[in-house]
Amino acid sequence: MSTANPIGDDALRISDHKPLITYAGDKELFENLKLVLSQSLSQEPIEWRRQYGRPMKMVTLSTDFVPFNKDAVAEQIGSRNLVGRPIMHTFWTQCLDMEVYKSLLRDEIDKWMNEMNKHNIIDWVIVVVETYDLRKHSKLLPRTTVFDKIKSDFAEKKADRCLSVINPPKSEVRCGSSAWRALITNVRLLILSAFDRLFLKYEDNIRNYREQRNDPSWSFCKYFLYQEELAFALEMLGIHDEALVQYDELDAMFTQFILNSQVGNVPQWLTEFQVVLEWWSAVLFMKNISRKQREAIKIRKLSLLEFRCYLFSRQASLLMAASKPWIVAERALIFLHQAVSDLKTLEIECPQGSVACWVLQCCAQILVICQSVKKPEHLEECSHHTAPLLYYSLKKLYELGDLCGLLPGSVQTSEQLHIVQVLCGGMQSGHDLTTATESVATLKTALSSSETFSKHYLDIAELAISTYKHNKLMRCAHSLVGLELAKFYTLSGDTTKRTMFLVKALKLFEQDNWKLLIVQTNLELVKCFKKIGNVDQFVKTCLQLASSVECNIKVRQDHFDQMSRMIQDSNIECIYPTDDVIVLAQIDVKCNNEESNYPSTVSLKFKSNLPKTVLCPKIAISVVIGSALKKMKSKLSLVKSTYSYDINKGNILPMTYNHNYQQDGHFASTGITCLNQKSYLRRQDSQRRKPSMNYNKNDYHDIISANNVNIQPGMNSIDLTLNCLKNGETIGYLWEINLSSTDIKTIGPLAESLKLNFQTKYSSAEKPDCTQDLNFEFTINNYKTLLLIESGVEMAGKSGEFCRMNTVCTYTAHFKRSEHSEHLNIPQSEISFKYEIVADKTMWAVCGRGSDVITFPPNSISQTVSVEVMPLMSGFLPIPTLNVFRYFPSNSRQNIESKLEQFSTGQVYDASKGVQTHVLPRITADTS
Repeated sequence: MSTANPIGDDALRISDHKPLITYAGDKELFENLKLVLSQSLSQEPIEWRRQYGRPMKMVTLSTDFVPFNKDAVAEQIGSRNLVGRPIMHTFWTQCLDMEVYKSLLRDEIDKWMNEMNKHNIIDWVIVVVETYDLRKHSKLLPRTTVFDKIKSDFAEKKADRCLSVINPPKSEVRCGSSAWRALITNVRLLILSAFDRLFLKYEDNIRNYREQRNDPSWSFCKYFLYQEELAFALEMLGIHDEALVQYDELDAMFTQFILNSQVGNVPQWLTEFQVVLEWWSAVLFMKNISRKQREAIKIRKLSLLEFRCYLFSRQASLLMAASKPWIVAERALIFLHQAVSDLKTLEIECPQGSVACWVLQCCAQILVICQSVKKPEHLEECSHHTAPLLYYSLKKLYELGDLCGLLPGSVQTSEQLHIVQVLCGGMQSGHDLTTATESVATLKTALSSSETFSKHYLDIAELAISTYKHNKLMRCAHSLVGLELAKFYTLSGDTTKRTMFLVKALKLFEQDNWKLLIVQTNLELVKCFKKIGNVDQFVKTCLQLASSVECNIKVRQDHFDQMSRMIQDSNIECIYPTDDVIVLAQIDVKCNNEESNYPSTVSLKFKSNLPKTVLCPKIAISVVIGSALKKMKSKLSLVKSTYSYDINKGNILPMTYNHNYQQDGHFASTGITCLNQKSYLRRQDSQRRKPSMNYNKNDYHDIISANNVNIQPGMNSIDLTLNCLKNGETIGYLWEINLSSTDIKTIGPLAESLKLNFQTKYSSAEKPDCTQDLNFEFTINNYKTLLLIESGVEMAGKSGEFCRMNTVCTYTAHFKRSEHSEHLNIPQSEISFKYEIVADKTMWAVCGRGSDVITFPPNSISQTVSVEVMPLMSGFLPIPTLNVFRYFPSNSRQNIESKLEQFSTGQVYDASKGVQTHVLPRITADTS
């Protein structure tokens, strides 16, 4: 697919035009210098410093030279064209004889200067080429040369307008002489100063004409062509950004005129755009400019859509020339929305579907422009803006399919077939600017039958959703394109695919808590689940709809009844979350006494969002014993054995009003803004984390419950009491084994393993008088402490002083064996263990040996290890810790290899675990 371009005489290509310079005088001389002069001028860019504080630009001057024609000067001066008119006039001579100058040359120059003065031309220059044979020429130069005489006769007050060059080069290879470089530099500066004066004068004329816009005879089309000529000239100089500014100003001015027409201020020229839309072809000229289209603007015979296309084409071509293709894609959607809005504002009568056809053609051609980008980084930037463009195309294509009876399941009528013929006929250009492009052919093929339409629709949808996903915009992929596909598959009867897209969209809405979107999606999903026979999801969705306050009460009651009937008809047990069904307001936990950790009564205050009363056979709360209960108690306030906890009703976004005002103080727009947006816009799908949607029933071994409870719509308050569902012990104890030396002597070798027996009596809450016995035997192994560790850090060689940052310190660890064997008078055997120093590398650097094996000889009780360490920061730092392992050395005789074995829990006691040491900042040298 390629964008359209005018052909033949209709094409106007600005890049083919160059600033024109006329030449007069010795034409043979100039023809010999013309090539080398043109090449030298364009050899390198020159800095152009413009007036009135405008930004400096680097300009490369590529010029064309034409003979001076006095008959054409008057016409060129009176024309408003900046492209194609001479910017400067030059006179060339190589006369060195004073007599020849006086008799012939002076009169010739005088006639040429009279033409300059006649037309008030001040951008002229006289160049004297002096050629000497330095080997033959006399070293004594004449007192007054021809160049001096010309300067005194014609440029006495404008010395910069008379230039000379000695022995000019005949080829570009010899363009390095200082005299020639000076001539080239002066000519460049004169050309730029000529452009500066021309632009200032032209801009004044534009400004004066713009100020006449309230005149009934004033025409924006005339003004448009006037200012566009300035954009042409800037583009000719390669200043694409400033040329783009001219079109942006025209775009903004045209839009403002249309907006002003809403309050009754409709100029005469604007009414000429309010004709019935006859053609809706979209032709974007990216390389050449159509002369016929500019002529149509001049005679006011261009439709609004054609004018918008022409304006966007010029903006896009300048952006492409400036190597900014992604901005073309960024502006495309704004351009399309603005054009459609203009049609509505001006109340232009448009045939049904014509605007959608125009939008689809524009989108197709803009996508081609983006796909033609070569650089990968530019292509990546374009993809961020092509996805919304594809989504807009998808919506417009669906609109066309609905109008023409091409959607799945539709039967096309004769009237709809006539609409298709009208739409295809209107896609041909009314001005014969180009033949039908491939975008038109593709759209016509899509409108030819329901099958081709569906294929084209799904192709665009697939491209749109994959582009969104490529840009990691998963929400847009599923919530925008996904919902459109769900609507399409609803018509085609593919319930499975419809359900798939709706479920993906629903997950996103639930993550962001978009209540109304959740309701709308669930209303569609409940039909799908019922049709495919998914009872579990049908009941769950009905439950959500019945408890949704955003729904109409009749809709809620209807889905509540459907849910109830489905539950009665299908004997299945389902687990559903009650986050939005039952909203807890307050929990009061009461214990039997202050020392008890187990609750006896729980009072609940909650709100039911169900539309009708529900009879619950049982309401139960699971009771958790141990550390989990301690954490729960830390969140509750203890008041006379009663824990009261107010439930947070949800995260509410901090929103504020945002009012916008115009410069004159008039109200412009209003909206709402979320404070601290970044903390709320961190999304799980962007972090590639999927929330778990599995709801598991907790362990209801120990419960507090109430039976046969009526839950009314609105606020409810109920009390739940202690109840054990199964036989079992509900009171917990913290045990400690404390064996004295006497006990150890008594039990002897049994101290290595303790066998215990626990006995108690218990009864259930239903039958408190019926008691039963509980007998539980268990064994505890490896419970004795074998090794005690105490460690610390001190300054090396300076006991008692604080450590300093980046200074070597001593880490000392004392290892002590257990004294149990001493009390028994049993000789201790040899034992070996391996230690490893574990230190946070951001706080400590271990300078010595970080690990080693220590052996306790028989009857040895303690060992000490010292290692050099260095603190890397100041403050209260946790000292390094130790990992200790039992070490069994190798025995080559018995073919036993060395091995490490972890100690059991409790066999090693580290008394210094969690200890911190104070590290002072390092000492800095006193520079005073």
